Amino acid sequence: MSGSGFDFSAYTFSPGFVHGQDGTYIEYDAGSDSARFIGELRPFSASLAQYAGQTIYITFVHDADDDNLVSIDDILVTGTLVGISETLGDQKVSIFPNPATDKITLSYRLPETSPVLVTVYDVKGSKVMQQSKGIQIAGDQQATLDISSLAAGSYNVILNAGGSEVRSAFVKQ
Repeated sequence: MSGSGFDFSAYTFSPGFVHGQDGTYIEYDAGSDSARFIGELRPFSASLAQYAGQTIYITFVHDADDDNLVSIDDILVTGTLVGISETLGDQKVSIFPNPATDKITLSYRLPETSPVLVTVYDVKGSKVMQQSKGIQIAGDQQATLDISSLAAGSYNVILNAGGSEVRSAFVKQ
């Protein structure tokens, strides 16, 4: 991709995976010269644990002089999602102000009377705050959190009520 204008120097690449490097999932092509191998589809998995809390880009590079085909199928990234706003049924949590400096207010609707627990996580997934808001009655509710002790950055909030979790995010300035 030397002529693409893309600046590869702005990124750090892991060593990656080279198909056939271990001698498996390749087949010798007897109809060709002795250096020709045919790659076979193979399963592959990789741990992304070392990148926890980071924004990453997953890249597939086909770097071969003698082959013009690469097949990539059924890519699945699994794990615990943190920081994705979710709606469970018609439940949703709104946070204001956002961004905030010292206090945030969570606004939400409870379908039934239930205990409410609010947990705040940093971008690395570490729990930085947890507050019980007691048992609250069904209907529109609000809860205020003092975030003045948190460092500036992005945070994720999980509101647990009646066994359901609703997620949202805010920025602390």
